[in-house]
Amino acid sequence: KNSQRGPLILLAHFLAELEGVVGGLREIDSDYGRKRALESLPKAFAWLVALVTGLNFRLSQVIDLKFPGNCPYCDSVPCRCEPSASTLERNRAVRNKICNRHAAMPPASDRAFREYQDMFRAIYHDANLQAGAQAVCLNSLAAVAQFADAFLRLRSLKELNAIEIIPVELADNVAWFMALVNLVAEREADYDFNDEFRRMYPGTCPNCASRPCRCPDVDHELRLINWRDFK
Repeated sequence: KNSQRGPLILLAHFLAELEGVVGGLREIDSDYGRKRALESLPKAFAWLVALVTGLNFRLSQVIDLKFPGNCPYCDSVPCRCEPSASTLERNRAVRNKICNRHAAMPPASDRAFREYQDMFRAIYHDANLQAGAQAVCLNSLAAVAQFADAFLRLRSLKELNAIEIIPVELADNVAWFMALVNLVAEREADYDFNDEFRRMYPGTCPNCASRPCRCPDVDHELRLINWRDFK
């Protein structure tokens, strides 16, 4: 079913659930906020994976492309980047580094989610705790906007496979999502994202309980129309 949706529709679904996580973490009513964040986190990941695979990549590929086990900006674990460094210059340097290291997308890996979660925790968790939940939430939303901007600026479909454009922006979205997962795990002593994801997605659609999904084709919750069908 997701193969029939365009990347921007998948991105909109991801953003809707991501806002649930962010809104929950920033909610004044802690009980309501906690419930909202925990419920939205697995859904956000499902839509993020749908977006990545919808663009013919695998999650491990976009992560390994930009994050080879350390911070791609300072090459350190944990990250030792200076907050005052120019974002534009840093991004340009990293894109050049990626192009020099990879002639094409790296092969898909069989590494488990938890391994990547631990990797991002080792690289960025201390810095994210110091920056605070507000900064992590805002950066996760900014990453979505930056992906949308990069996607809309593509000059041709051939640029979809340019490793320094869309895959890099996807990697940033994954990194900030992992930051949210680790932030929630920091607050919830017994929280295990893997267990929660399996509980919500036990091999069938959580809404219609079917495999494959047999939910209605209309994206009711987003009130969206397919522009190709517009007359």
